[in-house]
Amino acid sequence: MITMNKRPELQDFSKIIHNPYEPDKYKACKPNYSSLGFAIYDVFRSFEEISPDIGLKQYVIMPDHIHFILQIFKELDMPLGKYLAIFKNRVINRAREKGIFCGSEGESVFEPGFNDQFLLANRSLNGMYVYLQHNPYWRWMRWERPEFFRRIHDVELVGIKCSLYGNLSLLDNAFKSPVIAHRAEMADPDLMKRKMDFWEYTILNGGVVVGAFVNKVEKGIRDFAFERGGKVIWIRNVAYEERQKPSEGILNECAKGNLLIVSPDLKGALGSGRTFREECLFMNDLAERMALG
Repeated sequence: MITMNKRPELQDFSKIIHNPYEPDKYKACKPNYSSLGFAIYDVFRSFEEISPDIGLKQYVIMPDHIHFILQIFKELDMPLGKYLAIFKNRVINRAREKGIFCGSEGESVFEPGFNDQFLLANRSLNGMYVYLQHNPYWRWMRWERPEFFRRIHDVELVGIKCSLYGNLSLLDNAFKSPVIAHRAEMADPDLMKRKMDFWEYTILNGGVVVGAFVNKVEKGIRDFAFERGGKVIWIRNVAYEERQKPSEGILNECAKGNLLIVSPDLKGALGSGRTFREECLFMNDLAERMALG
């Protein structure tokens, strides 16, 4: 899958239109192309002219970027990047034929370079198709409920620098409970039942469960919260970069306003030589401090 981003100063490629009468939420949102978007559409429609050895399987033209899936039929005569450069040139030529201003001579419609994701053995082609098909819905949702998809970096929580993604108002919930199940505790069925009952009570009564959700018991509580419409602050050891999108499951929970992902600056707190166990202990401590704060 190839991703190319629009140059910021140019017109949007499309606008997402929502049809409230369509019962399928994904089909209800479609991109309505601008004149520049139609120029890209025209080039996609004649993609086989670029090379008969590359098949265009699917594409989506979003307001500020495009995604498309390519199939390589045999070894190419040139690096793939050369063919993508031809694609970019065709887009700008088509745009100028339509009288669309695209900047000065030699400038592209797109930002330099491109991002690529190869279909490896652990990935599904159908999953890539679904990702492209659902893209317009998730963009519309982020416009409709921006407070549920906030992305902030370098925020200090209980003295720790963090990156945040999701519904920040969950931090203000007065009934937060840290979900931490130590190995020794898991050997005590009575203790674990009391803890599980309390966590489930928190979820079912409007509170927020907070944790890194590393082991099986903790993950089970997180999943119980998701299934019951509960609220979760999920502490993770990796932050989402500016253009990185979470998985569809995470986006679904964000769309309900039920999820905030907190990614502490572990390198700054623990150093580059940290172990995964040290990260887990740090995140558990952060969960306890956030629940008290």
